[in-house]
Amino acid sequence: MQVRDCLISAPGKAILHGEHAVVHGKVALAVSLNLRTYLQLKASSDGKVSIKLPNIDTFVCWELSELKQLNPCLSGKKEEGQCLDPELVKRLREFMGVTNENLDSSTTATLAFLYIYLSLFGSG
Repeated sequence: MQVRDCLISAPGKAILHGEHAVVHGKVALAVSLNLRTYLQLKASSDGKVSIKLPNIDTFVCWELSELKQLNPCLSGKKEEGQCLDPELVKRLREFMGVTNENLDSSTTATLAFLYIYLSLFGSG
């Protein structure tokens, strides 16, 4: 299968009233904002995974082989469908050297990216 680059965009919104009410089938009042969030995925053949978050001055790159060691699904230790691992966050925090004292926006965003990346691509 050939991997293609893609650009994904989502509009910004604010829920003015009833944010949690929709979970219970109730009405909420939402408005759109003149903001968008973008995600660009680019294929790479250098064996690296990178994240660039220019709004919070975060640019980080890892060797895919290092990341594979953190996720049992990538290393072949778990079968497909069993790849959501609650211990993965703990391993990622240790990998990045994250403590509660240095849990800022950049670190939180990077942890979220790595968790989602490893969970989505855990079958191979």
